[in-house]
Amino acid sequence: MYDAHDALLCVSEGRYVSETDRPRLTPEHRFKSPEEMRLLFRDIPEALANTLHIAERCHTFAPSRSPILPGFRMTDAAGNI
Repeated sequence: MYDAHDALLCVSEGRYVSETDRPRLTPEHRFKSPEEMRLLFRDIPEALANTLHIAERCHTFAPSRSPILPGFRMTDAAGNI
């Protein structure tokens, strides 16, 4: 999906894929599988263990409320309310 994401970044920036001086990411900018992360952090096993603790600290819910919508008046084709 790297090429598709690269093209999407070009669209959002108004640039062309063929441009050499544009911002780019590398194919490594992606979510890695748990197996890949275990391999990357095999020398620091506590780093993987701490991810659960960090996730638990970040777990939160936004307060529930009704949507905020602008008021409007309905009229018919003749402009009558």
